[in-house]
Amino acid sequence: MFAVLGGLVVLWVWVAGSAHLGGVDDAGKGWAGLPLGLMLGKAQWTTEATVWLAGTGVVVIALAVFGWWLWRRLRHGGKAGTRVDGAARLMGKGKDIEPLSRKHAAEIAERLHVNSPLPGFFLGYTTTSHQELWSSWENTIISIWGPRTGKTSTQAIPRVMDCPGAVLATSNKRDLTDATRDPRAKVGDVWVFDPEDVVGERHPGEVPPWWWNPLSYVADDATSVKLADHFVFSTRKADSKGDAYFDDAGRNLLADIMLASALDAQPITTVYAWLTRRNNDRPIEVLKHFGYHLQADRLTEAANMAAEQQDGVYGTASKAASCLTMRSMMPWINPTGPGDKRPQINPAEFVQGANTLYSLSKESSGVAAPIVTALTVAVAEEAEKLGARQPGGRLVTPMLCCLDEAANVCKWGKLPDLYSHYGSRGIIIDTYLQSWSQGVDTWSSSGMRKMYSAANVRIYGGGLNEAEFLENMAKIIGQFDRQTSSVSNSEKSRSVSNQTTRARIMDIEDLAALPLGRAVVMASGAVPCIINTVRWTERPDAGIIQASIKAHEPH
Repeated sequence: MFAVLGGLVVLWVWVAGSAHLGGVDDAGKGWAGLPLGLMLGKAQWTTEATVWLAGTGVVVIALAVFGWWLWRRLRHGGKAGTRVDGAARLMGKGKDIEPLSRKHAAEIAERLHVNSPLPGFFLGYTTTSHQELWSSWENTIISIWGPRTGKTSTQAIPRVMDCPGAVLATSNKRDLTDATRDPRAKVGDVWVFDPEDVVGERHPGEVPPWWWNPLSYVADDATSVKLADHFVFSTRKADSKGDAYFDDAGRNLLADIMLASALDAQPITTVYAWLTRRNNDRPIEVLKHFGYHLQADRLTEAANMAAEQQDGVYGTASKAASCLTMRSMMPWINPTGPGDKRPQINPAEFVQGANTLYSLSKESSGVAAPIVTALTVAVAEEAEKLGARQPGGRLVTPMLCCLDEAANVCKWGKLPDLYSHYGSRGIIIDTYLQSWSQGVDTWSSSGMRKMYSAANVRIYGGGLNEAEFLENMAKIIGQFDRQTSSVSNSEKSRSVSNQTTRARIMDIEDLAALPLGRAVVMASGAVPCIINTVRWTERPDAGIIQASIKAHEPH
C-alpha cells in the first residue's frame, strides 16, 4: 500500500515538474497543482513539457540502473560478478551456513571466555547473500590454494594480524613476515628464525640476534625419539618409499645420540660429529651414567654391526642430521662461545604472551626444514601444556599455528593425528598447501585424507588442475534440479513437455577455473558455499601493514 502511494507521489511530482519546466500555464494553482489542472482541462500540455518528461525519465532510469549495479557490487563485496556466481546461488546461504555465522562464532567466543574484540577469523562474504563468514576460535583450518591465487593476502596475513594470542608462522617467502612483524611487535615480542636468509634477518658477517638449542627439547628418551622423528621425516624425499628397517634403526640411532648429547650438555652440532665417529665410546658412557642402559646397549650393537648393515643405519641417521653441517645454520642453534649473551627463545615462555615467531626456510633446498619443524613442535607442545593448566583444559587466549608452505617448510609427520586434538586445546592449526598431491607426497594418501577430514573448515582458493581432488569436491558440493522443456509440433497440435533432471552445481572445469577473489568454503555442519575473499588492502589496518612492508622490503 505504501509502495503504491509512494509511486503515485513520485509520478505526480514528475509530471508537475515537467509541466512547470515546459511552460504549462499553472492557471493560478501553483506548479504542484498542474497535474490536476491538466486532468480538468484547465491547463494545456506543451512540446517542451514532453521533452522535460522524457529527459528526466531517462535520467531516472539511468540512476536506477546505476543504483542496481552499485547494490550488486556491494552485495558481492565490491567485486564484479563472475561465471561461478550462478552456482553460488544454488549453494549454502542463510541457516545452511549457520556454523560459520558471526553470531555462532561470537557465542563460542563468549562460552570460551576469549579475550578478543573479534569472534574468530574472518573468512569473507558469501557471494549471493553477502553474509559474513567466520571461523570460530575452536576451529582448525586447512586451505588448498594454487600459486598466486591470494592465499597470503586474503587468508594468512589477516589471521596473523587478528590472533589475540601467540602466533607461530612458517613460510618460504618474506611477504607474510614483512607485512605483519611490525604490527605484531606492538602486542608482544617478535622472533624471526631465518637460517637460509629468506628475509635477510642478519647482515653478512653478523650473528643472529637470538638462538635456540634444539637439544633443550630433549628431556628424556621419549622426547629424543620425537626430535629424531622430525629430522628423519623432514629429510625424506616425496617419492621415497623408505626402508622400514633402516628408517627405524637410523631414527633410533639418531635419538640415542641426541639423548646422550643433551645429557652431556653438548651443542647440537655434537650429534653429527658423534655420528661420524662410529667407535666413539663417549655417548655410550653418558647414557650409562644417567641410567639409560638399554639405549647404551643399542648404541653398542650399532657400533658392532656388519659393515654393510652399519653403513645403512649410520647413513640414514647422518642424512637426517645433515642440516647440522650447514654453516649458516650454526649461529642459530649454537652459542657463539662461553660469553654469548644473546637471548635464547624459550617456548614455554613464548606461549604465555601475544608473541610471534616466524620460522623460514627456502622451498628449493629445505635444508632448515628439520629445525623449523622441531621448533614448531616444541612451541605447540608447550602451548598444549599451558592450556592443560587453564580452565577447560585449553588456552583461554587462542594461539595460531599458521603453517604456510607446510609441505616444504614444516614437515610435521604427526600433524594429521593432531589436527582435531589441537582445536580442542585452543591451538588453531591453519595449514596451507599448493595442491592436494603435495599433501599426499608429505603425509601419504591416508594421512592427507585424515587431516583434511579432521579440519573444521576447508577452503579451496582455485588454481588447481588435479582431476581427482576436484571431482571429489564437485560431488560434495552436490547437485540441483534443472527444469527443461521440449516442444513438439504436428499438423493439428502443439505440445510442450517439462522434464526435471539432476545436474552438478559445479563441475571440475568450474572449480579448476575458479576466479580470483572467490573461494569455496566447506565446514563441519554447513552446506558448501562460495565466498568473496577480502585482501588485507581492504582492511581498516591496511596502513600499518603497508608501513611494515615498506620498512622491511629490500632496498
